[in-house]
Amino acid sequence: MKKVLVYSGAVIALTIVGFVLYPNFMNLSFLFLNKGDVSIFSSSMSGQFSARLFFAISIGVIPLFYLWVRYFANPKHLRQKILTYLLIIAGGILSWQCSVILLNYRLKRLSEFNVKPGIENSVSLEHLNFDAYLLVGYAVGTILSILIFRNQNVQTDNV
Repeated sequence: MKKVLVYSGAVIALTIVGFVLYPNFMNLSFLFLNKGDVSIFSSSMSGQFSARLFFAISIGVIPLFYLWVRYFANPKHLRQKILTYLLIIAGGILSWQCSVILLNYRLKRLSEFNVKPGIENSVSLEHLNFDAYLLVGYAVGTILSILIFRNQNVQTDNV
């Protein structure tokens, strides 16, 4: 029962932290973008709130992903537990950075189009999906952790 409360508290705390850190995350993401002459706009306030909520939930599910690793692979040592968290977070960061690279390529291609004067190249903020890539990366990091520690723990148990 105590573990349920601890993990529930961690999920709630990280969700709140994610909700607060969302503007900084977006600023950092825009810092990595080479927009060229493409402008980025937001088409709705509800879309911004939804993206902020989705990012907060993406940060909040990290302890749940760790629980899945614990259930399927059962990391035994403190080093394995810390490495599990690091793999989950690194998977999210790598996926997010891959999305930035992909968007830079798309924005470069979009800025190469010859448009008539008065027409502006633009992309909606809601279509960038940085937070979705972050969540997918967490899931990939979780699966990778399960595969690594499941095989490693099976090998050490057989010896």
